[in-house]
Parts: sequence; structure tokens; C-alpha cells
Amino acid sequence: MPVFDNGLRYSLGFNPTYFPNKYFALEGQLGIGYEHSETFISGIPQKIHSLNALGGARVYIISKEKFKSYFNILGGLNQIFETREYWEGDEFKNELVPGFAIGGFIESQSFQYGLIIESEAHLALKIGYKF
Repeated sequence: MPVFDNGLRYSLGFNPTYFPNKYFALEGQLGIGYEHSETFISGIPQKIHSLNALGGARVYIISKEKFKSYFNILGGLNQIFETREYWEGDEFKNELVPGFAIGGFIESQSFQYGLIIESEAHLALKIGYKF
């Protein structure tokens, strides 16, 4: 959900992970997102499509076999395609900007649940399945 904009965001991502030990991991993220919202002050409708490629680290706070808790910090690039619907016509933007994601997660044997802040000030509840 965009933090200050009235709207919803949908994301789909792939996060490969390499574990050098049980308390630290290197993580990547390839993702795609779609958002339909209104700008914070003016209320102008907007649609945003985004692609991201991020990399970073996970640090495990609790690392047991059936239950894990961790936080991650990722950084990289975010390609944004944005359309704003003004009275006098639509405005289109296509830009490559720095991307980031910072969050906390709980992990069971099959699923991950987390609360994260990512590029463009989105606060997201993420649910993932582990392959």
C-alpha cells in the first residue's frame, strides 16, 4: 500500500538466497509491480508499473529449524513507468531510479511473512512461498 497515496499495489517477486552460515544470507530480488492510486495532496489518479533488481543481505535474529525471524536490507535499480491522468491530458514518465527495500520477516518451513518499506515509500505486507 502506498504510505501517503490512496490506492493499492500488487507485486510479484523472486528472491534467490545464498546462506554462508545460519545467521547471515546474501539475497537478491527480481520483481514486477503495479499500482493504481491517487497523488498525496492533489488526488490526481495515477498508474505505476515497475521492474526492480535489488541485492543485499539478510540477518537472522532467530534461526531455528522450524521457525526463523530476520530483517533484510536490499538496494539496486527500479525502472518506473508512470501515467498521471490530468484534465488536460495524461502525463507519462519512464525513469530508472535507485531502488531499496528494508523489512522484517517471520519464516516457517514453507512460508514467509513480512512487513517492508520499499522504493517510492511503499509500506507492504509480503507473503511468500519457499520452493
